[in-house]
Amino acid sequence: LSPHVLPVPLLASDWINPAYYSPMPRDQRDIDILMVANWLPFKRHWLLFDALRSMPRSLSVVLIGIAAPGRSTDVLKREARAFGVKQDIQFVSNVPIAEVARYQCRAKTAVIFSAREGSCVAVSESLFADTPVGMMRDAHIGSMRYINSRTGRLFQRLRLGRQLLDFVERSSEYAPRRWAE
Repeated sequence: LSPHVLPVPLLASDWINPAYYSPMPRDQRDIDILMVANWLPFKRHWLLFDALRSMPRSLSVVLIGIAAPGRSTDVLKREARAFGVKQDIQFVSNVPIAEVARYQCRAKTAVIFSAREGSCVAVSESLFADTPVGMMRDAHIGSMRYINSRTGRLFQRLRLGRQLLDFVERSSEYAPRRWAE
């Protein structure tokens, strides 16, 4: 339709109001890894579970999502056990967006492990919560274009646990909200 119609270079996830996020100071954040993703298989929670088994037991990990047919919180708990996850993961299901935002503002890092999806609003939300986001380098996700040296990290599959632990340990080096604003 060009030159009469030109697309606006925005994603659906760009309509986030930063005023809804009150990030906690870095030294007060009590969640090491947060994953906000529905419980469906395409969100690939198994990548996180596989990485966690080689990571310290003391990590604080929170998964927030909503149940779907055949994919309840109990199913994810069984998957985590099957992978040998030793951390005490907190599963939070079906909570209002304001509560999700509070978790995002408490997290040191956030991860998205989908291989392919649209704009993934959880990425933009995390940036305004001043929480850096980690994604897989080979993912095809619209909001991946927002991941850079100030906002997060792109992971490779090999030694994902090591990369994720380094990401948590260096999380205070990122400034995602400043970049997003």
